[in-house]
Amino acid sequence: MSAGCRPNSEAHEQHCSFRALVEALPDLVCQYRPDATLVYVNRAYAAFHGLDPAELIGRRFTDLIADDLRPSVGSNLDRLVAEAHARPRSVNEHLSRDATGRNRWVQWTDQAVFADTGELEGFVAVGRDVTERRFAEDRITHLAEHDPLTGLANRRRAVVHLGRALTAVPPVPEVGVLFIDLDGFKLVNDTQGHQAGDRLLQAVAAALRSAVRQHDLVGRLGGDEFLVVCTQLDVAASLGAMTDRIRARLAALQPSVEASVGAVLAQPGDQVADVLHRADRAMYRDKSRAGTDRHGASARAAGAQFDATCH
Repeated sequence: MSAGCRPNSEAHEQHCSFRALVEALPDLVCQYRPDATLVYVNRAYAAFHGLDPAELIGRRFTDLIADDLRPSVGSNLDRLVAEAHARPRSVNEHLSRDATGRNRWVQWTDQAVFADTGELEGFVAVGRDVTERRFAEDRITHLAEHDPLTGLANRRRAVVHLGRALTAVPPVPEVGVLFIDLDGFKLVNDTQGHQAGDRLLQAVAAALRSAVRQHDLVGRLGGDEFLVVCTQLDVAASLGAMTDRIRARLAALQPSVEASVGAVLAQPGDQVADVLHRADRAMYRDKSRAGTDRHGASARAAGAQFDATCH
């Protein structure tokens, strides 16, 4: 893709037509040497960086990348050069930042270019903005992994997360699980209606999020059952402290909410089913100690208050 174009032969005319086509493309097109030095850019590539094409020739494209994104781009270039003969064509998606400061996902197709001697001369690359597609994919993934009512992880994601924590290499220190069941929640739905019940579940979800650490996962298993997966617990006592904090946050809701909580620490060799079974049994032991009559009356009163305060 030379800078000049004098159509004094059929070959030159074809070259000029090809150049005009590339210049008109909305995709980002560039040609660069193995050291990242740009030897050609089309108008779309230059516009993405807010510069004229002439300003980019001779510069390394890695210098155009934001500091926080540069390491991944640099390592990808090293891989392209190292694997050029074995894999002359490569397709990758990278997060880039355009001239306006917006983050954009760009799918790059890099094609290696070789001299007659077989020496690597560089690459021709075509970049396509796939930001909207990535956002759509992320949205679909989010919907598939989250409970639509509360925004918490759904049962599938919570179980998968627990499984990964149990099988992590190297092992994750101290994996704990809290199995939470709201006491008397059915009475809220029966006496105040499902809308009041839904609002109560949303308030509980927010309270649970605020009670755990940032890297802990809170999921809704279904109905009025919730699961918290805790990792990197220093000592078993910290799981008890988190249980107390959850009870306090639920009690602080207006109206207050009571719950039965089963807290267990995973043991070496545990499977997901083992941990969930023990947590479920621990929750029912906690429920039997609390006394169902007291909790039922409390939930019934809470439902009435919650319905009144959320209109």
